Amino acid sequence: MSTENNVKNLLLKVSYNVHIFYYPWYGNPTTDGKYIHWNHEYLPHWNKEIAAQYKKGLHVPPDDIGSDFYPELGCYSSSDDGTIREHMRQIMTSGAGVVVVSWYPEGTADQQGIPVDRLVPKLLDIAAEFGLKVTLHIEPYKNRNERTVRDDAIYIHKRYGKHSAFYKYKTKDNRYLPLLYVYDSYHTKPHDWANLLKPDGKYTIRNTPYDCVMIALMVEFTHKDYIDIGGFDGFFTYFAVNGFTYGSRWNAWSRLKSFAIQTNTIFIPSVGPGYIDTNIRPWNYANTRSRENGEYYKKSFQAALSVQPPLISVTSFNEWHEGTQIEQAVPKSINGFKYNDYSPNEPNYYLKLTRNYVEMFEKWDER
Repeated sequence: MSTENNVKNLLLKVSYNVHIFYYPWYGNPTTDGKYIHWNHEYLPHWNKEIAAQYKKGLHVPPDDIGSDFYPELGCYSSSDDGTIREHMRQIMTSGAGVVVVSWYPEGTADQQGIPVDRLVPKLLDIAAEFGLKVTLHIEPYKNRNERTVRDDAIYIHKRYGKHSAFYKYKTKDNRYLPLLYVYDSYHTKPHDWANLLKPDGKYTIRNTPYDCVMIALMVEFTHKDYIDIGGFDGFFTYFAVNGFTYGSRWNAWSRLKSFAIQTNTIFIPSVGPGYIDTNIRPWNYANTRSRENGEYYKKSFQAALSVQPPLISVTSFNEWHEGTQIEQAVPKSINGFKYNDYSPNEPNYYLKLTRNYVEMFEKWDER
């Protein structure tokens, strides 16, 4: 029997209604010639007096990394085929079916990283091996506006739209369209987005071959203007910190679900296992949310299930800097510093926990 058939026989059921945020921005000397993102700088506080009290400079991998947890795979490269394959296997294990890849337009990157668009074809091909789909999370790149996002939509349709693993969402009028997440959508005003997202907009993608289901980030409740005025098709909450923003407050989700029903839009709450970013923002301990050995994640998922949303997003598979990852982590200590880990649970604990809740969400019976 071929390896491919073996893989197919081992495929686990996944839900295309559960999406997971994925970051392809890591690098190491073996694959990339240098460490990328693992050596993340300590970000200074905006108040100079407070900033002076904390560490500065870059982390020094492989033992000292910009995370409060340590990955089982070590300081991996996001470009490495074996790493991607293991990531897709872990995501399949979690039951999440759609990998939402942090994305910058061709040739551009975040301040700490290197261009990631070049990896999307490889991510699509390997995701397909595991029965997963891929979509994109459009990051707030320099000079992003409604016109550049129109260019992005056209590029994404032409470059990736025909790949079998590129995720398409079935709309109420039975079309299958790319569903794109727009991070920090509030950087552009609602009236400007309307030029792109309203049918009569100046640069509209509606009723064109490049139409997409566009999902805005809901931070404050006033951001409903991005739906009413801006023309977005839905909204997500992203942050894994209960109470950090209005949108990330679990007790706000029933109101947001009601708003989605009133406006005929898609509400996608974002669940997460906890939050800690003090190895890149050492002054930000107020936003730390302990994992409570999985209890925080359970409460987060229960809050999402209680409002019966059409889709759920998970923050995150591997945002190691902010400690929201469910990727496998291991215990590690170096020079008196002890990384957090998933003890007393196993490295795959959060993958298994995710699967439990995906099963509840989809009402699967896998006994």
